[in-house]
Amino acid sequence: MKKAVDSKNVCTLVYSSGLQVSGIFSEFIVQNNQPAFIRTTGPTALGVGNRQLKGHGKDYHIDGFSSPVGNLKGINTPLEDFGIEELKSIGIEEGKRAVLNFESGISVTGVVKNILSSNQKIQLISFDNCSVRDKNGTLLFDPAWGVYDMAVGEKIVSVFCGAADKQAFLEIPYKSTTGTHHPVYDSRTLELHQLYQQVRNRRQKGGDFGF
Repeated sequence: MKKAVDSKNVCTLVYSSGLQVSGIFSEFIVQNNQPAFIRTTGPTALGVGNRQLKGHGKDYHIDGFSSPVGNLKGINTPLEDFGIEELKSIGIEEGKRAVLNFESGISVTGVVKNILSSNQKIQLISFDNCSVRDKNGTLLFDPAWGVYDMAVGEKIVSVFCGAADKQAFLEIPYKSTTGTHHPVYDSRTLELHQLYQQVRNRRQKGGDFGF
């Protein structure tokens, strides 16, 4: 993680749930030698299996992305492995207010908007009117900032340089509004160029000028 932050280049961080976060990482909080919170700055994309998730490209997460990492306090089963009924049993249900307290001391409080899962793993829970605070009470996400998309995963399993879905993440190259200049020469100038070429040939190859 430190190398990803220090590089200031686009990197991808992979959660144990399979969620991939691609962007420029600017911050991470460590607890017991493991990342407990991560943050990117600028356009960020989320994906699974090297494919960008619909609605979670750079145009949506244009200002960055942040999320806790780890397990909920007092619960042995990783959140990523929960089923719908198990989620309901701990108060996580679409349309209802939920409070998630992580082992790291980070708390997430908001109204559950959507739960995204695949391959029998929960990867993302989105909240409305959400606040996120660290163990000291410092605000990490303000409800005024909009929907909070929280990554789900017990730990970070890999970090690599570049985006997960390179084609979707690729920048559209800048196209200049100035066209390439193609000069048009008159017949006299063309004859002069021909003379120059003959002199060049004589210098390089020897022999007659061939007039």
